[in-house]
Amino acid sequence: MNKIQLILADDHELIRSGTRQLITQESDLEIIGEANNGIETLKLLQNLEPDVLLLDIEMPELNGLKTAEKALESYPNLAILLLTMYTDAHYLRKSLEIGCRGYLLKQSDTNEIIEAIRTVAAGEVYFGGGVSRNFLRMSVNRSSLNPFISESKLSKREIEVLCLIADGQSSKEIADKLFISVRTVDTHRSNILHKLNLSNTAQLVRYAIKYKLVDLD
Repeated sequence: MNKIQLILADDHELIRSGTRQLITQESDLEIIGEANNGIETLKLLQNLEPDVLLLDIEMPELNGLKTAEKALESYPNLAILLLTMYTDAHYLRKSLEIGCRGYLLKQSDTNEIIEAIRTVAAGEVYFGGGVSRNFLRMSVNRSSLNPFISESKLSKREIEVLCLIADGQSSKEIADKLFISVRTVDTHRSNILHKLNLSNTAQLVRYAIKYKLVDLD
């Protein structure tokens, strides 16, 4: 089995050390590089090909959001997971607009951090429980949607699925919430991508924010 390869970027050595310790305990995860600022991170990306960039927001020289933006300009398929102390909705909104796949608070427990890494590496999005509860409000009332959304010919069920995907929920969680099968959820996801001419889950999240299917308070 191929390991998920990561670059860890944080300007606090103590944080990097603790994160490194928990990651190295997982047989399917491997840290291939570390950086303590945004410039170092971008230089590492020129020589390494990680699956996931685990990135702090507040770093010297180039902050995490600007680093993520520059990284995705050159490596659009890179999965970026922000691990931060910030609970301000501004940072969450900006990270999603840039194209980051995950946003997790540093106080998250070990299991959630590992789950988030595996989730974004698989092409999904992940928001920490606190992030989701505090900042995301879903709207699935078709009559209130931007006219462009109505013209996209998404069904009400597809809009529900899209909103739940944007909320960072897995296919299993969506299936349980909507009382449908995981296979049906995956079919809806595929149909949504096709109808909106999008390629992946990260693009779905940005779409949902852009057209106000999800509001960040």
